[in-house]
Amino acid sequence: MNKSHAPAHPSMPAYSLQNRPFSTHEHILRFVGRGKRVLEIGCAGGYLAELLTAQGCTVTGIEIDPRAASQARRFCNEVIVGDAETLQLKFREKFDVIVLADVLEHLRDPARLLRRLTAALKPGGYLVISVPNVANWTVRVLLLLGRFDYEDRGILDRTHRWFYTLRSFEGLVSGAGYHIAELEINSPIPTARRLWPIRWLAHSIGMLRKQFFAYQFIAVARKA
Repeated sequence: MNKSHAPAHPSMPAYSLQNRPFSTHEHILRFVGRGKRVLEIGCAGGYLAELLTAQGCTVTGIEIDPRAASQARRFCNEVIVGDAETLQLKFREKFDVIVLADVLEHLRDPARLLRRLTAALKPGGYLVISVPNVANWTVRVLLLLGRFDYEDRGILDRTHRWFYTLRSFEGLVSGAGYHIAELEINSPIPTARRLWPIRWLAHSIGMLRKQFFAYQFIAVARKA
């Protein structure tokens, strides 16, 4: 499935849903699970909320772009329009899961937001986070060639304020009062579903050296 959507922030590029085996969004959907009360930060046009709702989840979204928020209302129980870093984040009910998919790298102070979100989690609740890996082998090769060129999307997206390695991502999470309970990766490999064995092999190899092969890290973060 590949659906385009409006950007989560006016300065962010529009990405598309990649719900294929071993993809970031498949990992996110699996980590969230079924029947959960979910808060999605940066819900964009609701492309992920649609699939979460299909899993029996109730989704509240926060989206800074009013146009994208209007689209997301088709799939979310509620959409709050505003900047998650400045909103009060007070809710009538707490959440089982808070999703931050490709969000933290765009924020001014991601650690502060993570700390504030603790109050919105139910006992036993957790975060599901995805961030790009700037130490991916492709970026390392470019650095050896003396290149660090910003792009319209991807790891070196020009709208990114922060760049994470596995170590710095773990440091961000632990510094905000959480620990990583589960960690997955996404590696860019062919999209055809008939190539599942190649996907499985690439994913298995990538998990052996996450910091080198991962295109993105996808984590379950629980309160420390």
